[in-house]
Amino acid sequence: MRLATTQSAELTHAPAQLDVCGEVMDTLHLARASGHAPQAHAWQVQCALLTFLDTHWREPDEGTFLPCSFWLADCLEVIGRHAKAEALFERLLALRNDVGLLSEEFDPRSGLQTSR
Repeated sequence: MRLATTQSAELTHAPAQLDVCGEVMDTLHLARASGHAPQAHAWQVQCALLTFLDTHWREPDEGTFLPCSFWLADCLEVIGRHAKAEALFERLLALRNDVGLLSEEFDPRSGLQTSR
């Protein structure tokens, strides 16, 4: 019981790892692409993840992975949220450096690209 309480307390204060949502989405997509029949509960999970990400993706975690943010813009476009997808995509493009490059990570607190 003590272990469960300790783990629960650690999870409450742990930084978000939003990139995990992308891994789940990719896995579900690959399952369908490889011939597995679509499942209603899997689609519900994907919709719930997108809803969560839509409101939490800007919250700081260990560093925001820019590829995951582009992935979110792509997913928003696919499900018909065109205006949100375009706005996110444009915000991400605005993060490019003077020669048009992006780092893999972005620190939302400092507003700078990082290279951990």
